[in-house]
Amino acid sequence: MALGAKGKGAIIIISTLLVGIVLGSLSMGWYTRQRLRHIPNPRFFERSTMRLIEPRDDAQRAKIREILGEVAPRFKALDARHREAVHALFDSVNAALKPHLDAEQWARVEDRDRRFNEMVKRWGGRRGGPRRDGHEDHRPPAHGK
Repeated sequence: MALGAKGKGAIIIISTLLVGIVLGSLSMGWYTRQRLRHIPNPRFFERSTMRLIEPRDDAQRAKIREILGEVAPRFKALDARHREAVHALFDSVNAALKPHLDAEQWARVEDRDRRFNEMVKRWGGRRGGPRRDGHEDHRPPAHGK
């Protein structure tokens, strides 16, 4: 079965669209990673700072590790407080919205929250201790915690 000019044109347009979607998705992922890599993550702060500094010898490396080791708990505590504050803000916004939404709208809000929590888990969110929903998280603690 031979394709006519319209059929070939449609295949070319659809193929171009699909290639554009794939390239756009890959570009967005790369762009996001590039933007986020400059945001200090407490779990990787020491490693990234050591790579940035490139210590000249073992003595300097040891001193830098000592200094970074002293501040690491403060970074982790700040990060934990920030996460809790963001969760509390989301909870208060949801509590204020719920009485004004119908069941379908509220289901969309809950779906968004569920997807967000799944994404945080994939990124290696908090491990151990109570979860936001009050249940115990029985996964082993993340490395370095």
